[in-house]
Amino acid sequence: MSKDQKASFAAVLESLASMTWADIKTSGKYQLGFEMIPVDQLKMTLPAVVGDDKKVMVFRYHAKHPMAGVRRGAMLHLIALERAFGDLYAH
Repeated sequence: MSKDQKASFAAVLESLASMTWADIKTSGKYQLGFEMIPVDQLKMTLPAVVGDDKKVMVFRYHAKHPMAGVRRGAMLHLIALERAFGDLYAH
């Protein structure tokens, strides 16, 4: 990742950590909110934490690049970050 991508990723994580899930849900998908993407659209082998989930949460960080994860209770488990456009899934 570039220095700017790393900084943006850290800033987004810091912001998300200070929000409630209700606040995150009402934030727009291109702000600090998320959208749900079917797991079969991801260009990766899924880690065990995804389990039987049919969709993952996709948040945005640097230049609207996606980062995917699954929620387990109050915890967000990030499973992938897109470094270059189209690496994680077809847009």
